[in-house]
Order: sequence, then structure tokens, then C-alpha cells
Amino acid sequence: MSRKKFHKRESLIDVAMKEFQKYGYDDASLNQIIQDTDIAKMTFYYHYNSKEELFFSLFDEITLKFEDFKDDYLKKHPRYMENVNILELLKTYSEILIRFIEKNPLYCKFWTSSYLTDNLYIRQKVKEKLIGIIEPPLKKMFDNAFDRKEIRQDIDKDFLFKYFFINLLFTIREIICTVNSCEVNVKKINNIVDDSFKIFEGLLIIEDESYLCSS
Repeated sequence: MSRKKFHKRESLIDVAMKEFQKYGYDDASLNQIIQDTDIAKMTFYYHYNSKEELFFSLFDEITLKFEDFKDDYLKKHPRYMENVNILELLKTYSEILIRFIEKNPLYCKFWTSSYLTDNLYIRQKVKEKLIGIIEPPLKKMFDNAFDRKEIRQDIDKDFLFKYFFINLLFTIREIICTVNSCEVNVKKINNIVDDSFKIFEGLLIIEDESYLCSS
């Protein structure tokens, strides 16, 4: 995943995101986006083959901006990464994500409107994009935690991750529906995340770990 580089690139991203968020994929006007950005069509089509390619590139842009935001946050708060288990790590990432949403409400609204679009093809592609972005790093984090025996060992690892990931997707959908019904409400998002972590903790951590001693 890399950033395209050209004059007025940031302006194009901002204009496109607002257009798609306001009108939805089907009704968003590529000509209007190009006009409002004040770039030549030749310039646009040199970097993007279509409206669809531009649309899905915006998710990569958000992801890259979040990664930059996360790295900067952790540099300023290194203690969050010191000797933490998977639940503490997930809570840290959740806190960073909420701060990112609070600072960049347009990104959240764009993702929300795209996820809930009536265009079934686009909706499915957005879901696939979401899973493709968050599943690989989470699986790596999960496998490392399992190997360190930070999470329960009495359930098949792949089954446990799948069940955990499904619950995580439900949490994300609940956040998306909350954002769609009102302005970005950080307090409500925090409440949803807190409730989800109660489920995650019961799912991933087993209180009686005596079975580990006999293995």
C-alpha cells in the first residue's frame, strides 16, 4: 500500500471523500470531483483508471493516515507498548482509533456511508476491503499472544480467532450504525468498545489456568 504522488493530490482526496460521503457512490459525480479539485482530466486518468479505483483508493489513504497517527501517538506514549498482553494492546489500539476518529470525523463518516450503501456490489467490496485491512495484523497479534500463552489454550486457535474476529466485526458494525444515525459521538463509541471488551475478555482469557501447568 503506497501513496500516489502528484500535484493537488491531497485536495483530490479531500474533495472526493466529501463527494462520496455526501452523495454515495452511485450519485457522486467524478466530473464534479475533478472540477472542484481543479485538475485536468488527463492528470486524473494518468493516476486513476476509473471512479471505482479512486473510491477504493480512499480506504487505503485512511489506513495510511491512521498508521501515521498511530506511530506518532505511540512515540509520544511509549509506555502503552511496554510489557502488555493482547487485551491491553487491543485497548491501546482502540483508544488510538477513537482519538483518530475524533480528530478526523470525515474519514469515519465516509467509511460509514460506504459500508451502508444500497449498492450491493460496492457494499460487498467495502466489507472485503475492511477485512483485508484489519484481519492480517490482528491474526499476527493473536498468534503471538497464543504462543506466549496469554490467551486460553483449551480451544482450537483458529476457531478461537474466527469467533473473536466475528465479534469484532459486529462491534465495528455497531459503531458504524451509531455514526450513521448521528454525528460522531465519541462517548457512544467508547461505550460500545467497553462493552465489547467485556466479551473479548471472557472469550480470550480463562480464569482457571491450572490446566497450563499440566501440559
